[in-house]
Amino acid sequence: DEGKLISLRQYRDAMPPDQKEIYFLAAESLAQARQSPQLEAFRKRQLDVLFFADPIDAWILDQLAEYDGCKLRAINHGEIDLGSETEQTEAKKQREADDQRFRPLLDWLKASLSDDVKDVRLSSRLTDSACCLVADEQALNPGMLRMMEAMGQEVPKQKRTLELNASHPLLVLLLERFPSERDDEAFAAEAGLLLDLARVAEGAAPRQPQAFTQALAARLAR
Repeated sequence: DEGKLISLRQYRDAMPPDQKEIYFLAAESLAQARQSPQLEAFRKRQLDVLFFADPIDAWILDQLAEYDGCKLRAINHGEIDLGSETEQTEAKKQREADDQRFRPLLDWLKASLSDDVKDVRLSSRLTDSACCLVADEQALNPGMLRMMEAMGQEVPKQKRTLELNASHPLLVLLLERFPSERDDEAFAAEAGLLLDLARVAEGAAPRQPQAFTQALAARLAR
């Protein structure tokens, strides 16, 4: 149940037999955590995710790598594989097929957005949203970065990966248009919306608000 207080012991006892990790999401607020697109695959499978939104949680998570033999896994870090071994194998085959279709667009987006993202790849997290941002497996959580900043410490710049939902209508349309429109400024602006949409979804501002609203308006007018 969303909003329910639960202990690590209670979470561990309620885990399905095939779940090997304790899933969590650290965010600036519970409201932000609940709206995170990274939750979509977990909601679809009815898997519990712990929310951490208190400032002290950042320090606790930095010290607590596992509990009762289960690794604590941030759902917005690294790559996520859910389901049984058979389901994971089938999902991997589908991702490989999708990756082959989308590879030219993914490479182009990675080059276009290289100042802001480390990589662009297809997502196993998303079921409804078009895109989201994901940190590296060992990256510091947002709360720890805020704590370092508040203490006057130098905050390392961490580029994240832009993940895309291969089945989302926006991505399907961009893929169809890519071969003939890749050199058009209007297409580049619309493709750039993906990064800003991912930023807005987690409560951040678009990189260039005016350019974002213009590109969005142009997209809606098509």
